[in-house]
Amino acid sequence: MAKIEASATIDRPVEDVWKFMLDVSSLPKWIPGSLGGKVTSEGPIGIGTTLQMKNSASPKLVEFLVTEFEPRRKSTMDVTTPQMMRGSRETFALENAEGKTRVNLTMDLKLHGFYSLISPLVARSMRKGGETELGNLKRILESEAGLRP
Repeated sequence: MAKIEASATIDRPVEDVWKFMLDVSSLPKWIPGSLGGKVTSEGPIGIGTTLQMKNSASPKLVEFLVTEFEPRRKSTMDVTTPQMMRGSRETFALENAEGKTRVNLTMDLKLHGFYSLISPLVARSMRKGGETELGNLKRILESEAGLRP
């Protein structure tokens, strides 16, 4: 298993950052390679919610289960498919930083089969992707476009 961490401070209140991050239709705007996402369970997002994300790097959908959820503070999702990534975990934690928002991303990458042999390469790519995600999030939310609903 590889642990990947990245963080960014965004000059927007926690509420604005949280709202944008929870909007699955915004995923392609800030997650590299994302072709879109959708909630696949009923009700509002919370513990037990299931989501799917389509990625340009793979024909397989990545499916997630929300395992921790504290509104405006923390969201953790576990990968349920594809099998090669099953058990991987992604956590976004937000904290108020004097009116700004500190976003901490932690990924616990668990690879299976052939992919476990190349996990250092995959981890390096995921680390760069995490840094890019947070950089995109910062750029979008600090721009005028990020202020529009």
